[in-house]
Amino acid sequence: MEAVEITPAIDRNPAKLRSATTNGTRTFVKGGDGRGAWVRRWQDLRDMHVADLGGRDVVSAARFSLCQRAATIEVELEREEAWMSQGTARS
Repeated sequence: MEAVEITPAIDRNPAKLRSATTNGTRTFVKGGDGRGAWVRRWQDLRDMHVADLGGRDVVSAARFSLCQRAATIEVELEREEAWMSQGTARS
């Protein structure tokens, strides 16, 4: 039986045909420049989760995405906690 090489779908498209977010040149698809305090916190959390799983070189795209989502939830909860600690409600 002949061995078949499985190529991830992402590698099939040249870099110029992929989004800037996929290429890693932009943090988010739309809006912001990625330099704000909350974005830096989000990146720190994401990177810590990825490191816990063995690092970016060994983490699958699906697990990396889950790390990003977990970091997003954490940042949003931290923002809510900051508002609550000030005794105000966010609208």
